[in-house]
Amino acid sequence: MQIIIITAADANYFELVRGTILSVREKSEGAKVAIGFFDLGCTPEQLQWLETQVNFIQKPDLDFDFPGKNEAPHYLKGLLARPFLRRYFPNFDIYLWIDADAWVQDWQAVELLVKGAAKRGLAVAPELDRGYYLAYGKQPWYWEFVYRDYQVAFGEKIAQQLHTYPTINAGIFALQKDAPHWELWVEYLGEGLQRHVSLMTDQIAVVLLCKGWRKLRRLNFQHS
Repeated sequence: MQIIIITAADANYFELVRGTILSVREKSEGAKVAIGFFDLGCTPEQLQWLETQVNFIQKPDLDFDFPGKNEAPHYLKGLLARPFLRRYFPNFDIYLWIDADAWVQDWQAVELLVKGAAKRGLAVAPELDRGYYLAYGKQPWYWEFVYRDYQVAFGEKIAQQLHTYPTINAGIFALQKDAPHWELWVEYLGEGLQRHVSLMTDQIAVVLLCKGWRKLRRLNFQHS
């Protein structure tokens, strides 16, 4: 089974992504694993280092059309390219994404994600830990904020159904190459971007994949 780990960064996030990549390469299991990288604006010196550590470097495009596309911040390219990982990095069986501000502490986490994707198509983790103060305990406005993002991007019906479910962390996931989730992710994200361009739009689209995606595909995303 061919596995690729993919991450992304610009010059400002280079030190973070350097740690991410080294956390893979310094593990015995990660020494030879394929790593793909989205260059969102790294310096020539940074790219020189990356070329010694990763197997593939790509510059992503804005793969969706949406209002304000020409003014969109450059980092959105990295977020919005993720449903198209198979196109940027072809010929792999499992695509494992890890954000630049995360790192691999124990290789068992990678193995669990790969195993889950191979079995069910998509492997993700919910943001459930009681120590996550943003959502649990110290920020009472958080769920109102989440509700508004659901409502603006996907309408009242979806907001009422899903906003209280734990957020699915879109920063680390694994997808099997033939999983049906790829096309649905494009569909959901494309719908949401027509109404609301934000970091949460991407995360909410992943929640839609996980919460009964067969049923949700039949829902009307128009505002009620």
